[in-house]
Amino acid sequence: MKKIIFINIIVIISILITLEIFARIYISITRGNSTAGLLERNQNLRYQPFTMYGHDWMKVYKEFHENSKNNDDFKVLLIGGSTAESFPAEILENEIFETTKKKVKVYNSAHGGYISAQELILTTSYSSLISPDLIINLNTANDIVYSIRKNNIAGTFGLNNTYKNILTKPYLAPFIYILQQSQLFNGLIRLKARRNQFNINNYEEHIDVLVRNINNIYLYCKGANISYLNVMQPHVIFKNIKHENEQNFKAYDYRSKIVEDLYNLTREKITLNEENFLDSRYIFNDNPNHIFSDDVHFINKKGYEILANSISKKIAFLIDNDKH
Repeated sequence: MKKIIFINIIVIISILITLEIFARIYISITRGNSTAGLLERNQNLRYQPFTMYGHDWMKVYKEFHENSKNNDDFKVLLIGGSTAESFPAEILENEIFETTKKKVKVYNSAHGGYISAQELILTTSYSSLISPDLIINLNTANDIVYSIRKNNIAGTFGLNNTYKNILTKPYLAPFIYILQQSQLFNGLIRLKARRNQFNINNYEEHIDVLVRNINNIYLYCKGANISYLNVMQPHVIFKNIKHENEQNFKAYDYRSKIVEDLYNLTREKITLNEENFLDSRYIFNDNPNHIFSDDVHFINKKGYEILANSISKKIAFLIDNDKH
């Protein structure tokens, strides 16, 4: 009997390993990399105080603080998710300098997967260590995408349920970690998500939380005498002329309509002054070039150059208004 049980276990494990291999081959063919998405999930299980996950922010900001000492440059703190994290600092610095003629130093404290609540906590906890002249908040997409995940509570981050299970049921932690590394498991989750019926009314509370967090960052900046610019993150949905490669990326087509609707709802609800808000949904209109590698990330620096140009123009307008 024990031998039969042992053989069955071996067979089941072998089948699962085989299916995992096939899942990774499929991901490699469709996404260009068999580990697509795994790095972010692994990073997002590395605990950090208050923000739940991320870089070692105390160490990062201590380095920012040391670098900012006796520095008369116009200091810009960039916060947001993965698109902001990958923003080449020199591109943003050069564009702002060309527009404002101010020598700029960009401090990037964005992190992949972050939502507005984590950005608010990060800003109020650490930004005073460098006393930035301007905070640029590049966000929107993560709050929206996480809002439509099943059983996600408004105001919580993307892996809230994962962390909750690890903390309240620690005996499951090893299995949860293994599942987080499995393309087979995550593929099944994505297939299940494709069958969801999306109703915008179910997610309005999530959008209210996003808008409230943006307003709270603005109010913090106002009290700390820091200029603030919120940038509504670009999304391939709003690009009117899509490159062939952008058209062929169909992995998220099942959620495109609800994401577009929630973007539009967010724009309706944001009440920031014109100088404090950049709607970058349409900055790639009439551009037939290959800009997006997926729904929100750029294939190369060209996307960042165009975005930085739009940001720099808004900053010039913001600085001019501050003078008056």
